[in-house]
Amino acid sequence: MAKPDQHQPKNYRRRTIGVFLCFLPVLVPLTSLVTGLVRSQSDYFSAVGFVIAAAFFAANNLYWCAIRPSIFRHRHGPDAEYRGSSPIPMFGDVLVILSTVFGFGAIGTAALALLVVALNMGGTPWFVFATWRDSGLWDSTP
Repeated sequence: MAKPDQHQPKNYRRRTIGVFLCFLPVLVPLTSLVTGLVRSQSDYFSAVGFVIAAAFFAANNLYWCAIRPSIFRHRHGPDAEYRGSSPIPMFGDVLVILSTVFGFGAIGTAALALLVVALNMGGTPWFVFATWRDSGLWDSTP
């Protein structure tokens, strides 16, 4: 294990695999949207129940990650330390993937799924943005 003051070389293989896995909730709906636009299918919405459930989890994650910390700082002062986080960060991502797999090619479902992924602040794409500079996570060897 490298000492804290030493610079670790970037592990590009590990980062590439991590980015691919974390961005699956974006890639699957995007592929579904492009497929639906190219085929010009008449079925705009399919498997919408999964997207609605994913939207519920995304709204919950948005509250726990963005709204609740602001309320906490407003009540307790700007220097107060907030230690909470979303208790269900990946459920929305799993439901988005399920909705676009079951409704593959449905343009409306894919567009809603992409919107849900963007709002799901506890989801895996946001995890990449939040931890990208953490070399202990991405570059350390097991």
